[in-house]
Amino acid sequence: MSAPQTGNGTTSVMTDAPSVAVSMFYQAAGHAYSLSMQNATAAQQNINTLAPSVIANALALLNK
Repeated sequence: MSAPQTGNGTTSVMTDAPSVAVSMFYQAAGHAYSLSMQNATAAQQNINTLAPSVIANALALLNK
């Protein structure tokens, strides 16, 4: 997984840093994407909950 440590271990930290940074970026990007999908789902559910009452009110106004 990582390079063998030599000396005080600085070489291992320096060689692992880019891959750790990229993996942290991918994890954060995936988390942000999943949150946006959850927000979209919640918004769609709210719209679907309100739609019948909006339609009923619109029809009531048209029938006056």
